[in-house]
Amino acid sequence: MLWILTGRHFQFTVDWYSIGGNLFSNFYEEVEYRALLLPASIYLFRSKWAAFFVSALIMGLTHSDYPLFLQSGVAVASFIMAIVYYKTGNLLAPWLTHQVSDMILDAILAL
Repeated sequence: MLWILTGRHFQFTVDWYSIGGNLFSNFYEEVEYRALLLPASIYLFRSKWAAFFVSALIMGLTHSDYPLFLQSGVAVASFIMAIVYYKTGNLLAPWLTHQVSDMILDAILAL
């Protein structure tokens, strides 16, 4: 159903180069948005919820090559991962979630 809403054709392919590249780019994004932007936003706004929203919104908007529907999905997932990072203080869970979701989406939607 997702590929119909996004106008993409369904296919299932495993792109090992993409998976390898995502290992590094996803880690970089997690450091940037969770470890750096989230604490700075908490300090700036004095509200963890505002910080979760701002960091998630910025992450969603930086995925500008995606259709708006998928950008919204990125923002929602980023909001949830910000909460997980805040509660655990560890980048491992958000990074693994990011990695697995990209592997699945890349295989199905060929993003």
